[in-house]
Amino acid sequence: MHQHITIIGAGSFGTALALILSGKTTVSLWTRRAELAQHINTTRTNTYLPDVKLPASVSATSSLEDCLRGSTLVIFAVPSLYMRETLRKAAPFITMDMTLLHVVKGLEEGTGKLMS
Repeated sequence: MHQHITIIGAGSFGTALALILSGKTTVSLWTRRAELAQHINTTRTNTYLPDVKLPASVSATSSLEDCLRGSTLVIFAVPSLYMRETLRKAAPFITMDMTLLHVVKGLEEGTGKLMS
């Protein structure tokens, strides 16, 4: 079975994860900014990690629906400040057969709650 990984968050950490995981599978990288997705797809680089070339197996998009379609593993790598909001936006596109993982550090602002 072909595994497709989605990484929600295209900062330096999410991009590094995409690079590491792209060797054996396809990876979708979600960013909230359409211009960053276009930059990544066009130049194969991310401004957050400018010296790193991303392989063709990594594609970026600003559409959560497109990014999550067909994913078997979804990794959330967004700042803790945006985790709840991002998860709410992604929820309609998450299916029961997806494995969800977060690599978010810190506490939720305002509530002091952990991410898990």
